[in-house]
Amino acid sequence: MLTNLKSPIHVGLDRTLTCMDVTFCLSMYIYIIFYFLFILFPFESVMQSWLHLLY
Repeated sequence: MLTNLKSPIHVGLDRTLTCMDVTFCLSMYIYIIFYFLFILFPFESVMQSWLHLLY
């Protein structure tokens, strides 16, 4: 019932908010992935593997 009563302005606000939420969630998701990578694998081993990839 309530979704039918939404005005175009509210719909536009919802769309912009969801777009902002999506970009924010994506950035947080990437940050969390890197955070867990550094927790699971110590920094030294990560750097060594990166150096092995580079050289």
